[in-house]
Amino acid sequence: MAASMEQGRAVGRNISSAAKKKDVHLLVGLWLLCRGQSSLFSPKNSREKNAELTPNAEGQEATRKVVVVSRRGQSSLFSPTQTRKKCRTDPDADPDAQKGPRKKCRSDPQKKWSLQDSVRRYNQSAQRKFMAQDKLAWGLFRRRQIPIPTWRGWVAILLLAALLCVFVLKRTYSFLALNASKPVDFLVVEGWAPDYALTEAVTEFNRHPYQRLFTTGVPLEHGAPLSEYRTYAELSAATLVKLGLGSNAVQAVPAPRVRQDRTYTSAVALRKWMLEHAVTVTNINVLTVGPHARRTRLLFHKAFGKGVSVGIISMPSADYDQANWCRSSQGFRDVTGEFLAYTYARFLFRQPTDQPLVPTAH
Repeated sequence: MAASMEQGRAVGRNISSAAKKKDVHLLVGLWLLCRGQSSLFSPKNSREKNAELTPNAEGQEATRKVVVVSRRGQSSLFSPTQTRKKCRTDPDADPDAQKGPRKKCRSDPQKKWSLQDSVRRYNQSAQRKFMAQDKLAWGLFRRRQIPIPTWRGWVAILLLAALLCVFVLKRTYSFLALNASKPVDFLVVEGWAPDYALTEAVTEFNRHPYQRLFTTGVPLEHGAPLSEYRTYAELSAATLVKLGLGSNAVQAVPAPRVRQDRTYTSAVALRKWMLEHAVTVTNINVLTVGPHARRTRLLFHKAFGKGVSVGIISMPSADYDQANWCRSSQGFRDVTGEFLAYTYARFLFRQPTDQPLVPTAH
């Protein structure tokens, strides 16, 4: 009994030392030890079985080994190794307790007890109880463990985000303001283009052997009652003639007024005009301004179908510097707006059912 009390005091000193060092794993292990072997510290439920000197592995010294057995027959965990449990059919067991044939059972090899094993078993048990209660709010939510970045992780994330922003700012304008012209017979100019873009259209038409130039556009949104021209197509065609092109080389193709998809509607109107006038077309170039180019090519391709190759010419905008577009309110508005509009045209746009695609060549 004195040895048991001494062991209890030793465990108490270990718990106090672990608490001072804030060793959580050691505290949990000692708590499990006290919980599972509470009989060791009760003088009524335990008794000292024997106390002997046991030589160590080298046989040079002798360590005192105290084995305390409770009423349930459990051995103390203070011994360096676990004692072998008696098998019911072991011939060394009590013959009176044998109820079956006396068989010699093979016991497992002795294993060393470690505090880490107890802590691991406790953590596994706690995790199972925690995961059993992972459903919240009547099963609408489920609790899961997720990794949270450390301060080094947040720094890395911020650096990657900054690099991504720089890459997007440098590449967005060049991605939208596409230039991919082709040697074709027809040049199409969007009628809403400003005068400097129309001047470049005259230069482009005289530089290459185009047969004809078409202007497209919806009705004017401002000043239509004061002008003799009702649509952007007619206004831009008259401007091109004034800039030096022959009237026979320029053809205005007006489009009806629509609330959305004006570029696509203008392309459909041009396709219908070519069908009505028996104009055979296999490829065209479309001239536009700034970041509107990529969306224009996409919508013209949808309107004319796969049988017609569509080239695109983008005139730089005079309202802002294309290299530093994000520093200008006009540039930021144009580029971000066109990027969203191109995303819509690429993934969400659906061709109207009343405008079926038909071939333009006979």
